[in-house]
Amino acid sequence: MSKIECNICGAKVHAMAIHIRDEHPEWTLEKYRAEYPDAPVLSEIALARIEAKKKAADKEKESREMSALEAATATSRAGEMHKLFNLGKIKAAMRPDGTPAMVEVLEDGEWSMQVPEVDPNYVFPIDQLKSGLTAIALNIPGFFWGHAGTGKTTLWMQIAARTNRPMIRIQHTGATEESHILGSMAANTEGTYFDRVLFLLQ
Repeated sequence: MSKIECNICGAKVHAMAIHIRDEHPEWTLEKYRAEYPDAPVLSEIALARIEAKKKAADKEKESREMSALEAATATSRAGEMHKLFNLGKIKAAMRPDGTPAMVEVLEDGEWSMQVPEVDPNYVFPIDQLKSGLTAIALNIPGFFWGHAGTGKTTLWMQIAARTNRPMIRIQHTGATEESHILGSMAANTEGTYFDRVLFLLQ
């Protein structure tokens, strides 16, 4: 795990980017790579440290996600994530300490008729599932993108089904405007008013 050699001056270094910045300001890392395409720019020690930092950051991110998923369960019914979504005891469905991650499950309410039906054969993509659950727990918009038919809507429907959340699906087209979803200000002989858009719930 020795240092690498700078092809400009022969110095032994761990990271060419830092060496070039400090010792060869007339060069850039891009220029160095173009001039010496086969020369390494990081030593084995530097690569190992970068990998260790990445693993630590991933573990911290996972811990934050699990904490966010559980933050809303203090005052409501909770279910074990691996049981709710039929995941088995895979590591991704557990807390870093190996205990089950808890997910908020809503109580029945006046909109319960809008909760989708559970598909017992649905297989959840774990990363997208955790992203969706985190968005719900933090009360922030969750944006899934992809080609038609790749399962974006089905994933949200099954998340809603397993956590007893009402869901209304609104199909957008190129002609859909914000006012079609949120409503808009309108006017009549009596003055201005907010014109609400009413959806027919099926």
